[in-house]
Amino acid sequence: MENRDQVQTILDESALCVVTMEPDDIQALGSILNNFDTVNQLVRDQMPKPWIALSSGLKGIAEQMALFEVEDPDKALEELGKGISLLQETRCITSEDSSDLKRLQSFLVECPYLNFCSDGADSWPKNLEQSTRVQPAPQDLSQDRELIESFIQESLEHLGTIEIHVLELEKDPDNLQLVDAIFRPFHTIKGVSGFLNLMEINKLAHQIETVLDDARSKKIPVSPNLVDIVLDGVDLVIRLIDDIRERINTGRCEPEILNLEPFLERLRAIAEVQEEDLSGEIETSVPECDGNDVGEILVKTGVVQAEDLQMALEKQASGESAGKRIGEILISEKKAKAKDVAQALRKQKSARQPPAAAGGDGTGGFIKVDTLKLDNMVDMVGELVINEAVIKQRLAMVAGKDRDLAGDLAQLSRITSEIQRLSMSMRMIPMKSTFQKMIRLVRDLSNKAGKKVKLQMMGEDTEIDRNMVDMIYDPLVHMVRNSADHGIEKPEDRLAAGKPETGTIILNAFHKGGNMIIEVTDDGLGLDKKALVAKAIEKGVIQSGDSMNDQDIFGLIFHPGFSTAKKVTDVSGRGVGMDVVKGVLDKLRGKVEVMSRMGEGTTILLKLPLTLAVIDGIIVKAGEQSYVVPTVSVLESIRPNKDDCHTVANKGEMIKIRGNLYPLVRLHDLFDFAPNTRNPWDAIVVIAESEGKQKCILVDEILGKQEVVIKSLSAMLKNVVGLAGGAILANGRVGMILDVSGIFSLAETQGGAGQAP
Repeated sequence: MENRDQVQTILDESALCVVTMEPDDIQALGSILNNFDTVNQLVRDQMPKPWIALSSGLKGIAEQMALFEVEDPDKALEELGKGISLLQETRCITSEDSSDLKRLQSFLVECPYLNFCSDGADSWPKNLEQSTRVQPAPQDLSQDRELIESFIQESLEHLGTIEIHVLELEKDPDNLQLVDAIFRPFHTIKGVSGFLNLMEINKLAHQIETVLDDARSKKIPVSPNLVDIVLDGVDLVIRLIDDIRERINTGRCEPEILNLEPFLERLRAIAEVQEEDLSGEIETSVPECDGNDVGEILVKTGVVQAEDLQMALEKQASGESAGKRIGEILISEKKAKAKDVAQALRKQKSARQPPAAAGGDGTGGFIKVDTLKLDNMVDMVGELVINEAVIKQRLAMVAGKDRDLAGDLAQLSRITSEIQRLSMSMRMIPMKSTFQKMIRLVRDLSNKAGKKVKLQMMGEDTEIDRNMVDMIYDPLVHMVRNSADHGIEKPEDRLAAGKPETGTIILNAFHKGGNMIIEVTDDGLGLDKKALVAKAIEKGVIQSGDSMNDQDIFGLIFHPGFSTAKKVTDVSGRGVGMDVVKGVLDKLRGKVEVMSRMGEGTTILLKLPLTLAVIDGIIVKAGEQSYVVPTVSVLESIRPNKDDCHTVANKGEMIKIRGNLYPLVRLHDLFDFAPNTRNPWDAIVVIAESEGKQKCILVDEILGKQEVVIKSLSAMLKNVVGLAGGAILANGRVGMILDVSGIFSLAETQGGAGQAP
């Protein structure tokens, strides 16, 4: 057979796609549909009819799954995989291979998603549209309110773009780029509506998309008929969207009964129907908002005489033409053509503000804003906050004597703080949607591995920068996958170990110490430190594990290609994944920590910086430089007695506070500047905490507390350990924001200074 190698490659690609995809992966299903289209073209008239019938039938299964028209998507995906495997095994079949022909015929008959019979090839339907379709129950849209409201807004924007391009296409019918520009938004609407199970919109958009695809492949010409039918389709989609919006607002589950069949018939017949016949059906499928307005437009444009309009209105009022619109009456009386009425309807529509765009329903709306503009606004609000603080400080003396001025400054401060809060929140989105994606992942992984696993989520409302959400999705997937595959034991093993047979994975997000923390915890096997060290020595990663602490040992799992799994599965075990976590965290200047106990479980913490954040800080002075210590890291500040200051061998300087010894960290030693005070009892120590450690930071004085906007440091300073960023202080000077964790690490590396006792 010609093209045999190409067919084999396409089938192999489809088989791999089925193995790795989820049943609701629209993009993957679209690739499979395209693959079957290509295969069917390549094998046309070259393969036995059962083989071609199975190829066409499997395409139908993929299409049913993409349209969410199967009761059990997992089962459908399994049957799709079996069918592709059968095509792979029989790709060299000939008409004489009776055993393979029987296998194909048996699958065609037995597959529950293929409505084929065994009486012969002539009885097989050409596609699965002849199969019995399951009608979905009325959908409760309130469960996906956020997603559907977003879909409504974006779809109305797409439809507005479509109308503009269609009108341009009418003037330039040979411009196929315009056809593509119309096709793409309909394709998007079709895909998203299918995902949300809005099947009426999905079906309508799919049929319109099919006609547009024929137009861009030049199977049908771009004619006035095509322009009219696309515009009418836009009107119908808007009507369906308006019904969805009303259902969300009222809680109604039952959709409006809208007969789309006449319009779908027009779509299917567009290549054969003559213009006059086609346009004559327009009025039956396009809703008319207000007959008087349409009539006035027809009179103003000279299509209808005023007396003819008056006659039509009288017939409508008298009941003689009960149920008919003005346009229908004028057409039936031969006073106007259907095409003229359709154009009048569009003029009427364009003259009115769409409800969604106006936002007049009191429910608010959405607007798309370039993230660069948001970033610039956040920066400018930060400057506003700084200037407000500067003005407030300079007028402090006057405001103490002038009550009105003091009140005005207080009001300015409240307004500035609210603007600041709102501007910062615009770039933040909750972790909820990212966490919810893990539910399906855990379910499928546990089923594949034969385990029982439940997922608990906490802190879903914790907000994070939208750009950071996209970047941490893959690391989160890898961590959850490893917990489910390597961490959680099989039910029988858990029962033998005295654990519940159902394992638990906990996702938690919260803010702490100026960081965004994401925890992934499981109650599984835990990490085997001896196995990790042995594997690292075997791979040449380390020479010996004698001097390694727990964090160093657990950190070995982030080396590329490192895995202690005894069995490689289709989920994990090849040592790929955790190195991705470390790579992404490095890009975000974040940190990852692992805590584990054999037999009890593992917790992995991702610590992400809040790069675009306003933080509360304690302003301190050391030498001639001002520093900002994040308030969340500060426990207290004191001036110690001389008798409480000690030097411990191999530990450095220590301060005794209420019976406890705390290491002393001198900023002037770390950053090499001249201090104003060297003796701790003549200065102030700030007791700070980070990652469970507590130390005293020596400063000359505390200047006060202030909200500061974190600003990124220059390329020369951004990698300096101990500095998290910069800020402009109330006095107009630049202050460096201290990274307490980095300060502690830096102190511990300087000859034992700052080591905990």
